Amino acid sequence: MKRLPFRPEFEEAVRSGQKTVTSRTRRYGSVGDVLDTPFGPVRLVSVVRMLLASVVARLWREEGFGNSGEFVDAWVRLHPRRGYIPEQWVWVHEFVLEPQP
Repeated sequence: MKRLPFRPEFEEAVRSGQKTVTSRTRRYGSVGDVLDTPFGPVRLVSVVRMLLASVVARLWREEGFGNSGEFVDAWVRLHPRRGYIPEQWVWVHEFVLEPQP
């Protein structure tokens, strides 16, 4: 099973369903794929390419943040060499946490 890494700080948001989207610099899978995460398997329900500025404007809640500024701050922390470039294309992975037996 392919792995979709997450930092531990996102566990509560993923498990509670607050975080249902993760934007990445590369594509991790396709719709229907089940990926392993530190919090259990997730099923991809949508994978689209989008400008990072569009993610900030439209998907900060689904990313699990309280506002768009929190998302930008986290992006910069997670990508310190490049930082936040609004014109950067990213892969937006929408997912659901698979039920655990």
